[in-house]
Amino acid sequence: DLHKAIRRQRQMCIRDSSERAKQLGIRMAALAPDSADADSLDLSRLLGDPLPAPDIMCQIRILLIFIAESCLHLYTPTPLLATTAANALYDKLIEDDPGFYDTISNGAAFSFYYLALRHSGKADENIGATFAMLCGAEEDQALADLGARVYQYVTRKIRGLIGEIQFAEVC
Repeated sequence: DLHKAIRRQRQMCIRDSSERAKQLGIRMAALAPDSADADSLDLSRLLGDPLPAPDIMCQIRILLIFIAESCLHLYTPTPLLATTAANALYDKLIEDDPGFYDTISNGAAFSFYYLALRHSGKADENIGATFAMLCGAEEDQALADLGARVYQYVTRKIRGLIGEIQFAEVC
């Protein structure tokens, strides 16, 4: 009957969008400042040569995952799909790099970054200043500028990536 067909179609639509969100989250988990895979953001231009010290690279990776999570919640069409993608991101991090997952889940970096986003002024400058502070160099304008540039560039890239995914608008 027609109602069953509509219900079945809606369930398939929801499943398809949910699977796309999971795949997006898995892709976001692979974000790393020195990644060379197909989904690489190619941060080499921003980071320079030689690459920053390992502790700075770790902070950049933390920033990348923060940007991914915040973009998922800002630009994914529904809260349910955003949560599905974020859960997949963290599940993949736990599977692939439990030590790094522990670092971000036990640290305060995300709290500081969310406060920076909510603070008045330009989000990228606030994120940059927070990045420098988390690197232990609050007065280092070059680090603040790096954090701001990474935030701008990666936010633009992830927003575009999310926009390319054909999530079903109405199921």
